[in-house]
Amino acid sequence: MPSRASDAFAPLLVLLAATLTPAGASAQETDAARAAELAQRALDHYEAGAPEEAIPLLLEARELYAEPLLTYNLARAYEALGRDAEALDAYQRYVEERPDAPDRAAMETRIASLRAKIDERERLARETEEERRRRERAEARAAEAEGPTPWPFLVLSTGGATLGAGVVFGVLARNERDAAADEPVHLTKVARGEDADRLATVANVLFAVGGALCVAGATWLTLELVRGGDDEPTATLTPTLGGLSVHGSF
Repeated sequence: MPSRASDAFAPLLVLLAATLTPAGASAQETDAARAAELAQRALDHYEAGAPEEAIPLLLEARELYAEPLLTYNLARAYEALGRDAEALDAYQRYVEERPDAPDRAAMETRIASLRAKIDERERLARETEEERRRRERAEARAAEAEGPTPWPFLVLSTGGATLGAGVVFGVLARNERDAAADEPVHLTKVARGEDADRLATVANVLFAVGGALCVAGATWLTLELVRGGDDEPTATLTPTLGGLSVHGSF
């Protein structure tokens, strides 16, 4: 993170330093000097791995000095914290404030990527909520009907939903990696590559958990069907290092 922080903030400090004048400076020049000081402190926090501490300093600096690079640095700090919606808004304002920016194409690509990520996350949340409601309705129906208890179905549906989430994050990781390969700006390429790695890790974890849940749910359901729905539990779930273990008897 330190090297990425330096790439993001150093151009701003040079620009603000160039606006400063010796004694007798105007109020505007004094504000620029204060903004430069705040930007330097923000850089220090960012390089120390504390972007949350940089945000209020950058917000204060922007109030004093209308410099688009402050907005860009704010976007980077938000993005480092995973606050994608706020990062997207800041990137959009940066492009509006600096329409002739040499990195405009890269910024527009980044904006599109963040917007797609946010839309996908919202879609996944809606699907998860719909799945939860379907699961509750299935549990209610299972409670009213004779046959196996609803718990195996709950485990199976949860495993299926988890596998589905793994597929979504896998697709996002692949898209992010492809975009990183085509990214002409090194800073953005590195950032997108790191995003792809994080998404791929989440996908792998979801696949492992979802697969374990599906196997456990199917085994549990088989045990209950074979035993004919006895009143006493026919299977128990035990967490293990590799996932879940189902114990039962025929």
